[in-house]
Parts: sequence; C-alpha cells; structure tokens
Amino acid sequence: MTAQDLKQFKDLLKETFFEFKEKFRQEIKIDIDLAFDEFRQEEHAYIKQMFDEFRQVNKKERRIELAQFTEEVLLPAIQNLIKQEIAPLKNKMEGLGGISRIVTKDYCDDKQSDLRGDVLANRKKDSARLDALIQMQYKKDSLTDKEIEKLEKMRGFAPLPAEI
Repeated sequence: MTAQDLKQFKDLLKETFFEFKEKFRQEIKIDIDLAFDEFRQEEHAYIKQMFDEFRQVNKKERRIELAQFTEEVLLPAIQNLIKQEIAPLKNKMEGLGGISRIVTKDYCDDKQSDLRGDVLANRKKDSARLDALIQMQYKKDSLTDKEIEKLEKMRGFAPLPAEI
C-alpha cells in the first residue's frame, strides 16, 4: 500500500465519518422534536385539565382561599418588606433632617430662576442709573457727543424711560 492509497483511504474514512455524524445528528434532532411535541401535548392536556378543575371550584371557596392567602402570605411579606427595607430608609431620612430638607431639581430650578431674575433686575436698574448720569452730565456740558456715543455702545440693556 502506497502513501497515496493511505491518503485516499483516510479521505474516504473522513467523508464516511462526516456523513455518519450528519445523519446521526438529523436522526437525533427528529427524535428530540418528536419527544418535545409529545411532551408539549401532554403538558397542554394537563394544563387544560387543571384549568377545567379550577373553573369548577365554587366562587365562594375561591374568595375564602384568596382571603387566607392574603392574611397568611401577602400581608406578612409586606410587613417584612417594610421592616427590612423601608424602615431603615425612613430612619436614615429622619437622620438627615427629614424629607422636607431634601433639595429637589424643581426647587433648584425655581431658586436659580429667582436669582437670575434678581440679577437682571439689578443690572437694568444700574443701566438706568448710568443713563440718568449720562443725561445729567450731558446737560451740564461735561460730556461730548463722542463720549456719549462711546458710553452708549457699552450699554448692556436697552435704555429704560428716563425719570428726570
């Protein structure tokens, strides 16, 4: 047997192995799909049976069971949640001075707007005072027209009506 014969034999084995592997994979997939469909049908039948039985239960019995569930399970769970989660947060909040001292975004926005309004009002008043001083100096002939134009270019706001 030559090296080429060995190579051909090896390739043949490789092809046969891959074909077998693919065929086996497909057979297993078909078996799994069939088993899954059978399981799904069994589960569907079981769920339908349980649902039918549940419908047959008297409404009064359901209400009693619901009330018992609420008293025995739900309320203790809520109380436990309050004790373990909410109470420590409440104590922490009280240690910080309570909820009333917590600064919210709306509070900050309102304060910032108020401050901005105060600053603008004061700047406009300063601008009005400067306009009044310019007029007074002009009437006294202390300022020339060029100096007044130069001061007008430096103005931050439109002039307010003069109160002279």
